[in-house]
Formats: sequence, structure tokens, C-alpha cells
Amino acid sequence: CEPHPTHADLHAEYMEVRGVVAFEKTDLLQIDVPDGGPNKTHPCSRFGLNPVTDTLKDLYEDGSLALLANIGSLIDPVADKHEYRSGSLRLPPGLFSHSDQQEAAQNVYAQSMAMSGVLGRIMGVLTDYDSPFEVESYSISGSGLIL
Repeated sequence: CEPHPTHADLHAEYMEVRGVVAFEKTDLLQIDVPDGGPNKTHPCSRFGLNPVTDTLKDLYEDGSLALLANIGSLIDPVADKHEYRSGSLRLPPGLFSHSDQQEAAQNVYAQSMAMSGVLGRIMGVLTDYDSPFEVESYSISGSGLIL
């Protein structure tokens, strides 16, 4: 993502966090992101994909793949450990549990671990119209909650 007025250079942050395993910006496969209109929910108009994911890039560009970027399980933003420890914030269950965070990422509803997968919920809405959309889902790795 290119620098944005409200965000630092996200690639520089990525390089700092990932260290020696990070990809240089020039090695990433660039994808362009639609503007999103007046309710723009992300600061970037371009993202970079891992260089070995050229098939995913092609699928995204022909409209056959959706990417969910920057998903996370926090309910309220947490500025620092003092704010975290204050007890005044809504936090997801199992915040420091890897398996709980995987489940929160899959169901995209951090407030509860009992929700169904987000794509399944989207498909349910799309097929519930008077003139329903035709939808299908495929998994390349079993039947995770996201489906």
C-alpha cells in the first residue's frame, strides 16, 4: 500500500516486522483495488501479493476471487498495555490463544465464538432475495468455518 495521509508507509512497517523474510516492494505482485466510493474502508488503492501467487492475482483481476485484507479480532482499538489492562475495553475471548484467534478470523465475529462462517452468512443473504443470486463455494482445504 502506498503512503496515505492518515497512515504510515505500510510496506515499511511490513519490512520492519517481517525482517529477513519480507519481500521487497518490487517483488510483490501488484493488484489495484476499487475506490470503494464515499464509504471507503481501507487506505490503499493498491496491494502487493506474495510473488508465488500469480494464479490468485489472475483470479482476483478477472473477478473470480475476493480478498479479505487486514482482518483482525479486536472489537475496540487498544492503544497500549495500560488500556488493555484497564478492563474498560471490549476484547474478544481468547485474545492470546492461537486457536481462538484462528476461529475468530474464520467467523469474522470476534464478540462470539459461536458464529458461523462469514462467507456462509453472505451466501445465505444472497440466496434469500426474492430474485436470489446463484452462489457457490469451494474449499481447497477442507470445510473451514469461513465457508
